[in-house]
Amino acid sequence: MPDVELRGGDAIDALVRRIRTHADKKAIQKDLYSGLNRVSKPVREDMKASTGEPENLPTEGGLQALAMRKQSVVANVRGGRNAGLRILVRGKKGFDLGSIHRTGRLRRPVFGGRFVTQTEGVQPHWMDKTFEEQRPVVAREMVRVLQDIARRVEG
Repeated sequence: MPDVELRGGDAIDALVRRIRTHADKKAIQKDLYSGLNRVSKPVREDMKASTGEPENLPTEGGLQALAMRKQSVVANVRGGRNAGLRILVRGKKGFDLGSIHRTGRLRRPVFGGRFVTQTEGVQPHWMDKTFEEQRPVVAREMVRVLQDIARRVEG
């Protein structure tokens, strides 16, 4: 799954340490998390929408509609030593969207109770393409959020 982590090494670690000791620590952390979540929202929505494009998953049998309902694209913002943003795509219970995405293979039942592996009509890593197209914008916006937080901590 796509993953972007900005690790400016010492600069981000120093910012995180300053946030921890700041008098208004909780409000700053909340603003940091909400800012990173906000800048990732458009790419998360586009990643989810890419599942509904006919070239990525088969439309017959309702797989595409099921995948759209069962997937969840969330931002996981971490603080501390490994501060960063990770975009996670999860299939809800009983649906291994991650496996379909990684392998480009779909295991599905056919008449008679047998299962077959289908690769036709399944595009592997379809969400990665959407993410990679928007990565520079997301990274730039993440840096902007971090700079705003750094200004607040300094001032």
